[in-house]
Amino acid sequence: MQKSPFKKAVELIEQHPELAHFSGPKSEELIKKFEEKLGVQFPESYRNFLRRFGGGGFCSQEFYGIYQNEADGFSETFLRRRLSNWPIHFIAVYGVGEGTEFVIDTLKRDWRGENPIFAVPIQYEKEDQLELVAHSFGEFFYDTVWEAIEDDKDPPDQ
Repeated sequence: MQKSPFKKAVELIEQHPELAHFSGPKSEELIKKFEEKLGVQFPESYRNFLRRFGGGGFCSQEFYGIYQNEADGFSETFLRRRLSNWPIHFIAVYGVGEGTEFVIDTLKRDWRGENPIFAVPIQYEKEDQLELVAHSFGEFFYDTVWEAIEDDKDPPDQ
């Protein structure tokens, strides 16, 4: 059986623990509290991320989630819902910068129970065409971790 992209990402992180800065595992109870607060159901690969890592980053890549306690999770999602009229089914998981966030679209669920990741402008309008980034959080997480390792190997141009 082939390993999931999430498990491959975990293996890469375990090979490079010095590059990891995550808040630590979160309980199923706390994860369910956030699902209720946000009014969504997280896909399994994102639940795995929250259970294993909570939130935080790898190299310079920052993944949104639950940090130290209940008060500091999903602040970007709540902020965008309030200020930018994001729909309730968007969950911010990664900040790209330049006015773009990567979100899990919890309305679109595939046969595996996974949701796609889209690039969404901070000032989102319903008419905006969204760019598909990955078919699941696990795929996105693996790709981002792998790219961070590759970038860390290559010294910047002088």
